[in-house]
Amino acid sequence: MGYDAFLEIDSWKNVKEVFKMAQFVVVNRNVESREMLKLIEEKCNKFDGEAIYLKVPNIEISSTEIRKRINEGKSIKYLLPDKVIDYIQKMTYIEEIDNMIHKIEQKLKEMLDEKRYIHSKNVLKAAIELGKNFNVDLEKIKIAALLHDCAKNLRDDELLIKAYKYGIIVDEIQKIQPFLLHGPVGAYLSKFEFGIDDEDVFNAIYYHTTGRKDMTTFEEIIYLADFISIDRNFEGVEEIRKKAFENFEEALLMSCNSTLTYVINRNLPIHPLTIEFRNWLLMKGGK
Repeated sequence: MGYDAFLEIDSWKNVKEVFKMAQFVVVNRNVESREMLKLIEEKCNKFDGEAIYLKVPNIEISSTEIRKRINEGKSIKYLLPDKVIDYIQKMTYIEEIDNMIHKIEQKLKEMLDEKRYIHSKNVLKAAIELGKNFNVDLEKIKIAALLHDCAKNLRDDELLIKAYKYGIIVDEIQKIQPFLLHGPVGAYLSKFEFGIDDEDVFNAIYYHTTGRKDMTTFEEIIYLADFISIDRNFEGVEEIRKKAFENFEEALLMSCNSTLTYVINRNLPIHPLTIEFRNWLLMKGGK
């Protein structure tokens, strides 16, 4: 323990018992002096104990300075062990994401109706559980899941207007079914309205309805979490939920097949991205 702390050992509870149970090692960053050694000896004599004095180099490292550098975004390399730095950075990152999520939730409450907001929270929960099985950034997964439907409550005309505003190429299927634009428009809203400038989050939101070939695992997690969230109650969803944690790829194919069945039964056009997504799943072995 530090020399200054050792001098205040009188304030400890049952200090005599502590001296009986252990031998103190007293360190000091300052120059050794006879007065200092004398005070250590006096404390030991007072409590019938022993202490070893250890002189260490006078390295100018202050916990106050370290906290200050962290708050200012400055490097703390060489001031702490690498593993400690990694842990601090991870905890700082998680705290920043938690604050960001709180702000997102407050804004979403203003943009979405209650049913859609609850769905978004449920997708977040499902995405976290799915994400635990993969090497993905769970903090980013939370953001993408929460924001995936941020444009869902926009009217068809509003979706088209925003699509043109953001330079989204609106295809013939989307002109007939503008609701399919809530993914692409939502991706741009996440970037420009919520300040989330992240490619993984952007693409996961953009393609969460249609899917696409060559989806990343990150995108697939959001796609499937949207499909199996606890508020969904369509026929076959329980089987897909179960399969999602047994065979992720097969669950994706089941979800895509379910979407196609829904669209075909209603005699609606199928978006080419969904067809490409299904064929890609089949080609890579989801069956």
